[in-house]
Amino acid sequence: EFLELVHRLDRETSGLLILAKKSKTLKHLHSLFRESKVKKRYLALVKGRWPRTIKRVDAPIKKNINLSGERRSVISNQGKVAITDFRVITRYSDTTLIEATPTTGRTHQIRVHAQHMGNPIIGDEKYGIQEEFVNLEHKRCIRLFLHAHHLSFKMSDGKYLEFNSDLDDSLNKLLYFYSADCNTQ
Repeated sequence: EFLELVHRLDRETSGLLILAKKSKTLKHLHSLFRESKVKKRYLALVKGRWPRTIKRVDAPIKKNINLSGERRSVISNQGKVAITDFRVITRYSDTTLIEATPTTGRTHQIRVHAQHMGNPIIGDEKYGIQEEFVNLEHKRCIRLFLHAHHLSFKMSDGKYLEFNSDLDDSLNKLLYFYSADCNTQ
């Protein structure tokens, strides 16, 4: 049987993925992604207090590949257009749960934009603060807190499809720890 992955997530990112069971569907969905007609929303827990006034980050991203083959993206005037919309969901004492909606699809876009704003994603070894990653060990979450929680798009027959995914237990556990820290202060 035919079964193809329509798009990718960063290896460390959890959440929704689309698979196509027919070649015709795969081509249609690829065109929707190319034309930015798929609405994607992510949940991320970031270090610090994300300013409510920052609702959009428009900063070009350039992809670099080092000698070992590792991809790393940076903000650069020589980069490609990259735009991410952000919305604050919940503030904790020293972190903020945000929703990120990329309108472009650059490599590591949400992670790079969050770091650029001074609020790296919790658990991000590549773009985050190394000491924060070490401090997560006591909270039992040694992973990136970035979750693809919503996808929506229109099929070629006009049918509108919408999918949602809850946070997994490890991410919910980390939110619990941060909310408990917040309540004790």
